[in-house]
Amino acid sequence: MNKDSKKLSRQEEARQRRDVLKSISKKARLLRENRPEFEGSTINEILMAVLYNRHGDREFKKFREWKEEGFTIKKGEKGFMLWAQPLSELKKQEGQETDPEDEENSFFPVCYLFSNEQVIKPEPKEQKPKRQPVPEAVPDLPL
Repeated sequence: MNKDSKKLSRQEEARQRRDVLKSISKKARLLRENRPEFEGSTINEILMAVLYNRHGDREFKKFREWKEEGFTIKKGEKGFMLWAQPLSELKKQEGQETDPEDEENSFFPVCYLFSNEQVIKPEPKEQKPKRQPVPEAVPDLPL
């Protein structure tokens, strides 16, 4: 498989994951419209409450955020797929200028979060005691 076909297959996989998120987001929107307990909730909040509500998941962060705190993701764990903020919205929050055309074509990227149940904090490795340097001159020992 050459580089172009690998790139194309990755793009296809990303498009398929995005399509799945669009589909479940439509269901979340219906829940928001038809169930009073979800009134005023965002699509991501509904997805977290209904779809990603597992026992013990209390804290959700991006991969990079967990890494910065010294955690590692458990092998085989998959992130919870949610909508990220559009780049134009992030630029506004940071006080950067936005192009009106960008706002018209605003696009919600996909974001992956990991929960506190999906990470581990490695135990600090025990440091070996430092060797004492060998003395250059051996002192005379009394016999």
